[in-house]
Amino acid sequence: MADRQLLNRFTMLSSRDVDTVREALSQAYFDVTFAPREPYNSFDAKLNAVPLASGIQLSSLAMGTGFDISCPEVSGVYDFSMLLEGVGQAKVG
Repeated sequence: MADRQLLNRFTMLSSRDVDTVREALSQAYFDVTFAPREPYNSFDAKLNAVPLASGIQLSSLAMGTGFDISCPEVSGVYDFSMLLEGVGQAKVG
């Protein structure tokens, strides 16, 4: 996973602990609900992010398993998410 990870120079988190990842995602984005899909014996998450001008953040999130994530609707915020590989589901609002 690490060889193909985007933004490697800007690692915010690398962890195998679900609660640590949930907290980091809430701090990096919003108050999220996050759960890896079962079975997740190979759970391994890496979050890379770099702030750009005008409050824009470019980030990359890689997981060793599928996951579900949801967050509340936030006004004035735009998100563009793209899965490069695997299974995931995101819900807003």
